[in-house]
Amino acid sequence: MLLVTKAWHDIHGRKYIELDGRQVKVPFRYNRVTGVDVQGHVPIQDMPAGVQVKAEVRTVKWDGLEYYVLKSICPAGPKDLLSPPYGLS
Repeated sequence: MLLVTKAWHDIHGRKYIELDGRQVKVPFRYNRVTGVDVQGHVPIQDMPAGVQVKAEVRTVKWDGLEYYVLKSICPAGPKDLLSPPYGLS
């Protein structure tokens, strides 16, 4: 589980969301999120700070530097928040 610490924002035309204090790039072209599996009824653009989410983030290298890029995201439901972490029972 990750916490949205900063909601959807724009830096020099690129879109980001901050998860647990890490700035994660959201692939965005033609006025829509592309290449991200978004589950649930809430678009990434409307997820406020403070929301628990399940997300998959990949690391990509550009110009010798590593960046975090969002691959999938799903708002955590009540069942997810009550279950033990890491699939332990």
